[in-house]
Amino acid sequence: MSVQHADPAAPVRVTPAAVRHFRQTLASASSAAIRLRVKESGCTGYMYVLDLADAAAETDLPMQLADDVLLLVDKPS
Repeated sequence: MSVQHADPAAPVRVTPAAVRHFRQTLASASSAAIRLRVKESGCTGYMYVLDLADAAAETDLPMQLADDVLLLVDKPS
């Protein structure tokens, strides 16, 4: 499997298919970025949450996946 963002220090790895999906989502929603975070999910533990964002929060780690695709990873997560 090929990886678009292969920086070993990066908190997540993103496939080319995910970048294409993020690009389409951002274009249709007119948002600036996708935010990835983890939240508690009852008795099952934790779950990933993807949200649209207009700007980075102070607790976000920005990952520029492509010229037009910005992923914001919530540092506390």
